[in-house]
Amino acid sequence: FYADIGMDPFIFSLATTRHAPVQCVTWGHPITTGLKTIDYFISSKLIEPEDAQEHYSEQLVQLDSLPSYYYRPALPEKIKNRAAFGLSDDEHVYACPQTLFKIHPEFDQILAGILERDSQARIVMIRDQTSKWKDLLVTRFKKSFPELVDRILFLRGMSTPDFLNLIYISDVLLDPLHFGGGNTSYQSMAIGTPVVTLPAKYMRGRGMLAIYNKMGLQDCVVNSIDEYIELACRIGSDETFRDQLRLKILSKSHLVFEDINTIRELETFFVSALEHCNTRQPVNQPLLSLSSSDNSKEPSMDASINQPGNADHIKILNSAMQNYTCPACGYHIAVQFYDGGLLPLTTLAWPQSSEEAQAMERLPHDFMRCVDCGHISNAAFDYAKVPYSDKPNLMFNKGAIWSEHLQKVCDLIAVRLPENPTVVEIGCGEGHLLRSLAKKIPSGKFIGFDPNAEIETEDGLIEARTMLFEPGLHLSELQPDLIISRHVFEHLMNPLGFAQEVAFAANVAECATSLFIEVPCIDGVLAAGRTVDFFYEHNSHFTTQSLERLLKRCATSVDLIETSYNDEVIYGIASFQPQSHQVELARQAIAFQEKARLSATQLAVQFDELAESGTRTAIWGGTGKAAAFINQHKLDKQRFPTVVDSDMNKVGTFVPGTGQEILFRDGLVEQPVDVILIATQWRAADIVLEIQRNQIPFETILIEYQGKLIDYFQDQHPYRSSESPSEKQVPRPQFLSQKNRQRESNELDLN
Repeated sequence: FYADIGMDPFIFSLATTRHAPVQCVTWGHPITTGLKTIDYFISSKLIEPEDAQEHYSEQLVQLDSLPSYYYRPALPEKIKNRAAFGLSDDEHVYACPQTLFKIHPEFDQILAGILERDSQARIVMIRDQTSKWKDLLVTRFKKSFPELVDRILFLRGMSTPDFLNLIYISDVLLDPLHFGGGNTSYQSMAIGTPVVTLPAKYMRGRGMLAIYNKMGLQDCVVNSIDEYIELACRIGSDETFRDQLRLKILSKSHLVFEDINTIRELETFFVSALEHCNTRQPVNQPLLSLSSSDNSKEPSMDASINQPGNADHIKILNSAMQNYTCPACGYHIAVQFYDGGLLPLTTLAWPQSSEEAQAMERLPHDFMRCVDCGHISNAAFDYAKVPYSDKPNLMFNKGAIWSEHLQKVCDLIAVRLPENPTVVEIGCGEGHLLRSLAKKIPSGKFIGFDPNAEIETEDGLIEARTMLFEPGLHLSELQPDLIISRHVFEHLMNPLGFAQEVAFAANVAECATSLFIEVPCIDGVLAAGRTVDFFYEHNSHFTTQSLERLLKRCATSVDLIETSYNDEVIYGIASFQPQSHQVELARQAIAFQEKARLSATQLAVQFDELAESGTRTAIWGGTGKAAAFINQHKLDKQRFPTVVDSDMNKVGTFVPGTGQEILFRDGLVEQPVDVILIATQWRAADIVLEIQRNQIPFETILIEYQGKLIDYFQDQHPYRSSESPSEKQVPRPQFLSQKNRQRESNELDLN
């Protein structure tokens, strides 16, 4: 499997001969090899055009994911300002930090257009090592736009931290035409700097599009050179718009980094390709389902499970796979691990008679294992079946080796605390650990939370709160330096969710804190094949990997992962620094909710006035988002009976929820209306053009914008296309409003 072929002469010569039954290449060098010895080119549905196979001599395999498992790059700790790069804060920085051979002559038009349109624009490029390409480009630019070329800055090559710094201080990045960015595209998404891209015909010019497709963002994808210039200048000069794009990118960027689906798809494809290589049948899709020739014969687990190349092995794994969300890492695929059957509670019940014990309810023990982090949890767990008990297991309080472990934990925590610390313990029980810490650090404040246990404060040495710990409330109140949770997370239905709740509450409270988690460790259980450890009261069973993964999903950094008590327990310490982007996204959600509420109120008034005025109104569109609009704003059949569409397949059907029959749009020519209400704003420009082409008369076209009905032509909004007709170009009916109709009627009566 070659990451690229064509970047290195030795690798290219190696690829010209066959060294394996299956030989593949992927997009490191984004062009077909033309070699008969390479069987497959591994690409992605996110990047390829419809006719993609025609561009490859290899069999094209298109993954659902991006073809690279890309690690998120980290910004340098110290950010340099613009002056360090020879730039000023007054300039709008348009960076194109690509290898210079990618700068196609057609790209000159874009550079010139930006410099002409934005007087504060400064375009930044990075020169090659010998300046050969830089000199060639400068010569070309002087012919293409001689009066503007002095506003292009060529920087020397730089280190990776400085390169990331440059992306960070840039206002917008420019993706070259025909041969776009690769690593730069990923790096810009990690930092949040918008990249304008015009997708090309071939894969080598569609890399940025693929990343945006993966993120579900199309804000910076354009369809023409003019659109490219217009959007780039808007991002470069409009700080508010630019910040909105940055926020969108950062909120979605996690989707393109460290995507385990890429690994899983590649694994499945490699197995499929190897299985088919002997028959020389190409594997057209990476998720090809393989089966044995005799479908009636069930595969033997013992014979097949340890033979990765065996088709029965694949059948066994595929049949075992289940969609189940891991409570530790959030991954959605698991395999059934151990079915313990129906068993009673074993540690918290403590029945007081033989009869009571034998009559205990039997509960299901259906344990699943996450295939990504190895965490094991009971899929049949019901928290309502588990009593919260204050009965301690004396081994955990009196055992000599356990006491040594507790002392070790106490010492470990104490040396990490600042002077005068505030420490909170969740589920502290009787408060043993907190009291030990308080004696070590008398100047600290130690608060224990436990809703049921009798917490021993030892004359005020620690504070006892017989209640559940609520992250949102208590982090803001206490601002703790450390939160301790020992032998609690294995009982939670959603331990990852609770840890993330703690992290978010710390963000809201602007509280830098740490979290210490201790849970039983099943690494040794798995090695020994013990089953008695899987009992009902523990919903979750942590491995070293799953605890670390949980902390990495929510913490700024994981400072320690370590086992103790003969490797039967594991603990971790993680740091939480305030993450402003999470709080900002939450604020935006709250603001959007309030804005939506106010908008609905304002629109309801306008719709009532429109219906009561007698104005003849037609709603354009009755399915999909248009139907959602009609239902959201309660545009019922009685007040707004006319709904039209240009799709003949929809004509004669009825609006879901409200029941208006959908008519063909040409009916508005024979029976004109005063107002056409376009329910799908994002299609308004296309619909207006359609109205023009079909000479449909009207007085007013209304759309919703910023919570109000506005006139498509008279008011300001972002949905008007440069190709939209002006008012004078669109035919108008001779009879328009209720008042006009009444006036016409009066005039006829007089005559």
